[in-house]
Amino acid sequence: MGRQILDASLIANEVIDSWQKRREKDLICKLDIEKAYDSVNWHFLMRVLRKMGFRAKWREWVWSCISTAKFSVLVNGVPTGFFSSSKGLCQGDPLSPYLFVMGMEVLSVLIRRAVKGGFISGCNIWRGSGPVGNISHLLFADDTIVFCEAKKEDMTYLSWILCWFEAVLGLRINLAKSEIIPVGEVEEILEMAMELGCKVGQLPSAYLGLPLGAPNKASSVWDGVEERMRWKLALWKRQYISKGGRITLIKSTLASMPLYQLSLFRMPKIVARRLEKLQRDFLWGGGNMERKAHLVDWEMLCAGKEKEGLGLRKLVPLNKALLGKWVWRFARAKDELVWKEILKESDWCWDNMVFNVGKDTRIRFWSDPWCGDVELSLRFPQLYVVAAHRNATVGEMWDQDSGQGGWNLRFIRDFNDWGLDLVGELLQALRGQRITLEEDSVSWKGGKNGKFGVKKAYSLLISPIVSIFPRNGIWVEKVPTKLAFFAWEAAWGRFLPLIDFKREVARVLWEIVLGLFGAQWVFLETIKEVVKDHKPKKVKELNPNPFVHSENVLLAESSFVSGQDKPSVANGYALEWTEKIDNMSPSQDTHAKRANIGETVSARCRKVYAHAHDYNINSISNNSDGETFVSADDLRINLWNLEISDQCFNIIDMKPSNMEDLTEVITAAEFHPIHCNLLAYSSSRGFIRLVDLRQSAVCDHNARILQHGESSGLKSFFTEIVSSISDIKFASDGRHLLSRDYMNLKVI
Repeated sequence: MGRQILDASLIANEVIDSWQKRREKDLICKLDIEKAYDSVNWHFLMRVLRKMGFRAKWREWVWSCISTAKFSVLVNGVPTGFFSSSKGLCQGDPLSPYLFVMGMEVLSVLIRRAVKGGFISGCNIWRGSGPVGNISHLLFADDTIVFCEAKKEDMTYLSWILCWFEAVLGLRINLAKSEIIPVGEVEEILEMAMELGCKVGQLPSAYLGLPLGAPNKASSVWDGVEERMRWKLALWKRQYISKGGRITLIKSTLASMPLYQLSLFRMPKIVARRLEKLQRDFLWGGGNMERKAHLVDWEMLCAGKEKEGLGLRKLVPLNKALLGKWVWRFARAKDELVWKEILKESDWCWDNMVFNVGKDTRIRFWSDPWCGDVELSLRFPQLYVVAAHRNATVGEMWDQDSGQGGWNLRFIRDFNDWGLDLVGELLQALRGQRITLEEDSVSWKGGKNGKFGVKKAYSLLISPIVSIFPRNGIWVEKVPTKLAFFAWEAAWGRFLPLIDFKREVARVLWEIVLGLFGAQWVFLETIKEVVKDHKPKKVKELNPNPFVHSENVLLAESSFVSGQDKPSVANGYALEWTEKIDNMSPSQDTHAKRANIGETVSARCRKVYAHAHDYNINSISNNSDGETFVSADDLRINLWNLEISDQCFNIIDMKPSNMEDLTEVITAAEFHPIHCNLLAYSSSRGFIRLVDLRQSAVCDHNARILQHGESSGLKSFFTEIVSSISDIKFASDGRHLLSRDYMNLKVI
């Protein structure tokens, strides 16, 4: 009997495969126990425990656990009192499964004795020219399979065994759910089914939730897995699930559904593509499985989060990694049965295993990689051809009687000069290798404590992706998954075509506008650059503005010199808007500047924000006269003539004498659509002012306040940002003005 649930299914399929290859006519009896826990005979169970060697004290404890339980029945919702039971095991009791297995051992003993007496044939396991063992039955909990020849006498003896088992332990076989399955062309199958009292089944069938006797390469074996996945998707169809939630469901549910079957069977590539397509369509299309654009290909989705992916898993490499665990078990215990279909995936496994020689003789001298990373048969093929014993173990090639021990190499013929040189190279390779008193062992390269791990094996099978991705800047623990997914999507720069087109148009327009005034700004190519540039650092190295590239911050800082202003536009005459960017590139000393540790992040934000006006234009508005327009930065509004490109007139100047006293900045400016002399502008404190250009050349102190801003009391930096007006717009008739801040839209 197998030690794991997959062992039983593996052995059952191996038996069927052996029968089919030898074209034998045999039967598989699948037995179902009726109400397994409810009818166990306590007194006989105690005799079983005594026969197994349990002492009286242990039996008393077990008897106390199973006999003192009491039950109560509700009649019309009213309890009728408690009563005791005389047989059966309690459902949910952690002791019950162990006691049930001990009871099923009685059936196992009866079948083994019947096989030994020749009443039931079982299945002979052949290796080479003769049988090396016999498998008569498999038991896992209450699922039982009996293997026998297609003879009516075997069915008769089996029915007697089942009757005796029911009589002594109380467990009864549910013949309505049991069946016999013929392997090959079995005659008189109906008569044998009547002898046992059950129905006739056929291959392929199912055992322990896995296919039994199904063709290895048939894709129909996986239809049940695909059907369960589609059924799950149908349950989620009418629910709105964010993409972050879809990722969670794919990892927890959809991706785990085929794992059980992947652990034993090779998945055809066409099935893997279908199941992966279901996951892709659900991720990008939702529960309704609409046909939507897949913004990132599946190869990158299956990469690790540290390599720009989402950590999903490709099914074909995962299947190989799960099957590799069987090869690992086979290498550690070579006397176990292993399905040949599993060994087809074993080449990559042997390359990652190291054999450690001990006192046992299981490691083969020529065909196992125990001396270096390559087998000796591959390193010395000329010697392997003339070896006397090609399947000899390391222990058989070691001569313990020769002094301290030595290697006894045997070949079928003598060697000439070149052959002796090869033997010398072989002995040199064996130098230092000795038989120890420890057990033979196998270790996995790179595995924890030298043990096989599916996760590690999977990483060896997937194609490596060389990439540096700001994982810690996106997959933050306290950030909801849907927001992290959006940030990941943005970092990839994978937007829908219309969004991407608008983004590029806006980028080109801003480059044209800034180029008109000789200003230059470092535009980021992708969101990934933002995350990489602003990954968490020490406090003294923090970039205070997460939406301003570090190069732009350095440009803004290098433009400010204490006690000296940048060349600006004076009232009444024209100066250049700004110097050329080539003449003010930050030096190495500037790049090395960092804020003092005592300086707060908020203070540095204010400092950088105060001097960003040298490079940043907030808005541009055309006048209705068709000849002039205004441009507004953080501290100034300048009037331009369309025919004069290198001169302007400063009409608003909010720059204080001491920049540390700065309390508000200009956020937007807009000409009246009809009256060319009226101009409205807004500020970061929430003020909207209307000025008349005919009253004064400098309009700072001749403005009419249309909307009062926030009070000048102490406010947090966040409050100032929220209250700031981001844009204003006149109605087409000029009678109303629309303003927008971070929280509201207002009509004046």
